[in-house]
Amino acid sequence: MKTLIIVRHAKAEELAANKTDFERKLTDGGKADAEKMASRLTQQINCPDVFISSTAKRAWSTAKRFANAFKIKEEHIIKEKNIYEASADTLIDLVQSIDNKNEVAIIFGHNPGFSQLAYYFSGNGSIELPTCGLAIIEFDFNDWRNVAYKNGKLTFFTRP
Repeated sequence: MKTLIIVRHAKAEELAANKTDFERKLTDGGKADAEKMASRLTQQINCPDVFISSTAKRAWSTAKRFANAFKIKEEHIIKEKNIYEASADTLIDLVQSIDNKNEVAIIFGHNPGFSQLAYYFSGNGSIELPTCGLAIIEFDFNDWRNVAYKNGKLTFFTRP
């Protein structure tokens, strides 16, 4: 069985005139939400086998807080630049390319792609990931290449 955890980045600062969207940092509230949600996730599952994050500052900062909660060093988080502004199709390809040695994968990124991805795999149209929202989707097979439209089961959904 494969398990995918989809985490939207925590609340980020407003876009400032001298910064790009990519550079936006987490707000203090976003940092607190990420730590709270990471702690909540440690109560639900064992440590994911692989952490994959967008390289945008707000997603990376969220991923680091989750890794810390699971006592994973930040250098073990895979930086994936293609998650930033990714379409659902790009994200599906990313998930299907996860190494099969990993049973549980956690990914950190952005909307609208992340909410679309959760819907695509689970078929649950009511999923709209808020900042730092997370969804856990389980697949009843052992090959990431088999993940496809509506063949996963949403087993957990929470928000800060």
